[in-house]
Amino acid sequence: MDLERRIGNEPAARSVKLITTWPGIAMAAGLALLIGMSALIGLYTKTVDVPAGQHLEVSLPDNSTVRLNAQSTLSYKPFLWKLARTVKFEGEAWFDVMKGKQF
Repeated sequence: MDLERRIGNEPAARSVKLITTWPGIAMAAGLALLIGMSALIGLYTKTVDVPAGQHLEVSLPDNSTVRLNAQSTLSYKPFLWKLARTVKFEGEAWFDVMKGKQF
C-alpha cells in the first residue's frame, strides 16, 4: 500500500464479510439456543431450605424421599439427575433412597 495514501485523510479500504444469508442466520441462532440450553441444564440447581422450627419432606427425581429437619438445606441438579444422583446436604435429615445407581 502506498505510504502517501495511508498518511492522507482516506482510510485504507477493508472488506468484512458478515453472515447475511437466511441459512447462516438460522444456524447462528440455533447455535446460540443450544449453548443457552446447555448452560441452563448444567447450572440450574434446586435448593430447599427449611427454616427454624419446621420440618419438610422432599421428593427427589427418582422418587427417593428426604425428610428434612429444622435449619437444613438440600441442593441437587434435577436436569442432570439421571447422569449423577448427587445431593449437597447440610443439617439433619432422614433419607429413604430408591434402589438404583450410586447415590
